[in-house]
Amino acid sequence: MSEKTTPTIYENSSSDIIDGNKAEKKERKKNGTEEYAYSELLNKFISYKPLRINEQVVRAATELEIELSWNDSGYIENIGFVDANRLMKKMGSSLLSPSEFWQAYNEAKSTGNHQLVDEFESKEFTEWFDAVYTKNNNGEVSVIEHPEIVIGEGGHREYIGESKVINMPVGRPGWFKPGDGIDPANSMPLDIKQKREKGDVCWKYWSVFKTEEYVAPIRGYVTSSGTPSFDLDIPVDAKQPVLMLRECRNELSDSAFDPEIMRNAENLTMKYRQTIALRAGEKNDDALAGFYDQRESVLTFLKENCELFSQSKDKTVLKYKERMIDALGLIRLQAKDREEESVVSEIDSISRSLFEQYPAEANFQNFSEFIGRSSDCLRDALKEKKKIVFVMGHKNPDTDTSVSCIMEAYRNNLVDDETIYLPVIQGSKIPDEVRRLIGDELADSIILSEDVEYETAANSGQAKWILVDQNVSDVQKFAISIIDHHALSEKSNSQDISLTWEMAGSTTALISQKFQGMGIEVDDRMAHILYGATLMDTENRNESKMTSKDVLIMNNLKTIANCENDNDFYQDLMDHLLNTDDVELLFNRDYKEDWGFGFAVAKVKGAFDEDGYELKGDLIRRFEKIAQDNNKANNYPLTIVKLVDYLADNETINRERFMLVYNDHASSDFKAKMEELLQKIIKKEFGNEARVESSKDVIDFWGTGKQLSRKKIAPHLEKVNKAFNEYYFSESTGLNLSREFLKISAEVSEVAQRAGIKLSVDEEGRINNITFSEARKILDGLGFVSLSLSEYWKALEGAKHANDRQMIEHLQCPGFVEYLDTVIIDKQYIVDHPEVEINENGNVNFVGERKSVNLLQAEPGLISPSDINKETGIPEKIRDPRQYGDKELWRYWSPDADLVSVTRGHIFLLGQPALDTKIYLDEALPNLGIRPCCKEVKTPSVIIDDSGKDIKIIIEE
Repeated sequence: MSEKTTPTIYENSSSDIIDGNKAEKKERKKNGTEEYAYSELLNKFISYKPLRINEQVVRAATELEIELSWNDSGYIENIGFVDANRLMKKMGSSLLSPSEFWQAYNEAKSTGNHQLVDEFESKEFTEWFDAVYTKNNNGEVSVIEHPEIVIGEGGHREYIGESKVINMPVGRPGWFKPGDGIDPANSMPLDIKQKREKGDVCWKYWSVFKTEEYVAPIRGYVTSSGTPSFDLDIPVDAKQPVLMLRECRNELSDSAFDPEIMRNAENLTMKYRQTIALRAGEKNDDALAGFYDQRESVLTFLKENCELFSQSKDKTVLKYKERMIDALGLIRLQAKDREEESVVSEIDSISRSLFEQYPAEANFQNFSEFIGRSSDCLRDALKEKKKIVFVMGHKNPDTDTSVSCIMEAYRNNLVDDETIYLPVIQGSKIPDEVRRLIGDELADSIILSEDVEYETAANSGQAKWILVDQNVSDVQKFAISIIDHHALSEKSNSQDISLTWEMAGSTTALISQKFQGMGIEVDDRMAHILYGATLMDTENRNESKMTSKDVLIMNNLKTIANCENDNDFYQDLMDHLLNTDDVELLFNRDYKEDWGFGFAVAKVKGAFDEDGYELKGDLIRRFEKIAQDNNKANNYPLTIVKLVDYLADNETINRERFMLVYNDHASSDFKAKMEELLQKIIKKEFGNEARVESSKDVIDFWGTGKQLSRKKIAPHLEKVNKAFNEYYFSESTGLNLSREFLKISAEVSEVAQRAGIKLSVDEEGRINNITFSEARKILDGLGFVSLSLSEYWKALEGAKHANDRQMIEHLQCPGFVEYLDTVIIDKQYIVDHPEVEINENGNVNFVGERKSVNLLQAEPGLISPSDINKETGIPEKIRDPRQYGDKELWRYWSPDADLVSVTRGHIFLLGQPALDTKIYLDEALPNLGIRPCCKEVKTPSVIIDDSGKDIKIIIEE
């Protein structure tokens, strides 16, 4: 065998296959991207991630008449083994067989490819293996790897291939160690243990149990133990949300490129990044001038590498191409500002070489035709299975969001005729000020997210998204590009996609710069639309909102648009923005709930006179009502409505009112701290300029002429809200339930040390790997209790009745499971909240009231919460375990020993919660911990320190 090297990664390219040989593969390993690993043992490329939906997959499935579904990441899910096998073969690829999997697994370990090992042990998905097993009535097991599946009349299937009898060890379940613990002759574990010792690095194992039927193997994952599994007994028709497909290919498309070119592109990108404004309103003229002085390096690089950037479809090259467009746009704007026409002409020449389909200009007529045919293009794309890219802004569309989405869709359409780019507005209507800016005809042609055709396309598998004026979205994992000027989330910053980000005054300005970078001059009517959006988002060119680039961009647009009076233009649009007293529209237009409470910013006009007298008292009362309803609908402790009341000039703020609408359980201490915090924030921001007045749950301030940004308020409020709402009160049990599992702290460590317990924590600091008795000792030492089995069901029912989504989800947490304070004795008695006694011999006894129960056998079964006896928490009815797809049902195991504890678990493969009554008293698992509960909640000590430059929130334990 040739010398082993670390498996390398390649671009996922399901449809474009080229001829190649092993030598070429080894050479290309040096320059691969991050999609595939190459296995020398198998002479194959193995995808790191599951198969994702795209137009090629949709076409293949359509031809095979396979109905597809996929998750939020775009990974194909809910597909049975037969269809998985057929789909892979149609696409010229295959699944890994069990023997191939173990070979590749051991190879990745020996060569140090930790990424591939991690994906082979993933806790994010499970995967089919390409084999079928049968077990006859004599217990003999046979396997066919990579079977040819023939479907006959009536759907009858034949599995054709070499059938081999294997020696399969029995485990229902069992535990084994992979690597050297796998028999290479039959790909089976060599040694199966019936019990996992604490700390053992093992996989769980299920052997074939069913007889006289075909079953298929999977690589799975077990939530409670946090370990992978090897399960050989899955029905071939089973469809589960996390049971997916890992693509394996003999060849890949040729996406190699010169790494030296990419290094130079990165160097130029780094230079451009020096011009990016990191703060709102930043003036960095020196950085812009310095970049302009280095323009020759950018222009020379692109002249020399135009062919690569114009022809390559490689994802990395395309990302750099977009960055080069931004750089060219900045240089062109500066050259125009300096009236250096030779530089402008040079950039335009480069742009013509960069784009095969180069538009000489972008004009309103062409733009209008593009928007006007949006719906027709969408319908045609769906019929013809074309690639669709929606360009979409955030859920509370304003002028910047709306204009940036239509302009970015148009920009991409100008230079890419292989993809259908379509703007979409999230919501049920076009904002009034946007309609005023672009006209009724265009406004009526734009696709809305509530349109049936959009919903159809979004669920077709053909769609991807470009996010504008937002970087967090429900379709985040399908995004191919982000253009935004808001604070970047960690998630968006880590995505491997094209990212244009700057704390600019508007997203529209960033897109206008891109037009310049492509050498495209918009005409006066398009410039009018672009300039209107930038005016609105910078609040009529407010200096605190505009960066140096904004000034360049907006000056250029203003000139092209022939705009003579900014103020008249801005006031006209603001008149249309502020022309409504529709409370629901005002509340939802700028509503967010990212901090554990609701927060709406409602821009109104004429709500108060200059002395603060309420002119629209009925409007204000209706805001209170909608906020109260919002609390009830989400079981929020608080919904804030920030009324921003404008003067007649549509620009100056007359008064701001914070309406703090609490739920019925909010404590007076919580209310007092929120009011104190808001007042300190106002004073910190505006000093003595602001006049502040407070009354019951209301804070007014005026005298500044400005509004207070929610961005500056919400992070502070979130900390105080979390401190006072750490627990959920369950009326049916009289207990306050922690919204988090017990985490490590100085107090927890001290209690554990006194009890002689060695603590273990997971990466989130949650106490784990702890036995039932140890958990009880720690809770007792802290003065907490945990829910009994019957109390758990009551608490869950109460949370559902209150519609407390966060608590419902946490009580059924899919990634971490919890002890319940109930033990089962002799398979016929339960004891809730037992006293733990240790006798002279060190044996543990559980003392308390024994309740006789009828424990139905299930190994496993399915139960419904409606089947639960409210007094005992024990199910009174067991359902067939082979019912799939009903997410209201729970997996259930009955006891398999005379003394067991009870846990609320989760079955990763099924995506369903579980009730497990067979956890041994000395068993400790990595994802099994404790939920603390108490009768009374201590008032948290919250200190708001405003003595420094910034406000600090200090939560004292």
